[in-house]
Amino acid sequence: MENISATTGMDVAAFPEPTQSGSKYVLSGQYMKAGENFGNQELWSPLFYIQRNESVDFLATYTVDSEKGSVAIVTLPEGWTSLYMAEPEITPALLSTIVQLLEQPIYPNPEEGIFYDAFFAREPLIALHASRPGKRSLFLGRFCDVEDQLDPNIGWFGKETILMSLGTGETRLLSLGE
Repeated sequence: MENISATTGMDVAAFPEPTQSGSKYVLSGQYMKAGENFGNQELWSPLFYIQRNESVDFLATYTVDSEKGSVAIVTLPEGWTSLYMAEPEITPALLSTIVQLLEQPIYPNPEEGIFYDAFFAREPLIALHASRPGKRSLFLGRFCDVEDQLDPNIGWFGKETILMSLGTGETRLLSLGE
């Protein structure tokens, strides 16, 4: 635990006995509301927690003990921000919230609601598996030709953003070209 504390800049400890995970988000934002529960609520040993400290901001606390932080953030004197997630299971909504708090770019789909699809991107491929039906907007970051590797009839030429309709369970494997 000393290594975790030294790395994160937070006081981290372990529950003394097997403890049920599961957390409650304490702020309110676009992706998660205050009081929203997340985590798998299973017994863990060890299960770590963040100790309350005036310099540490809790983003979530454990449902079994609201004085013990499960997700926290602190700005260190060196000028960098440390984030520690002790909760064993995180959700796409929590991850989106944290990315937004850290002021990193998120490219939401303006056409529809928020989807939590399985997504993989590594040049030159993008794989997308739809969790439910709807339109998806993909921002590519540059103008390129896009070809669907599973259906040669689908493609886009010279696009920076593409819009596609997907059904539940539908998969697209896209190849990016110049």
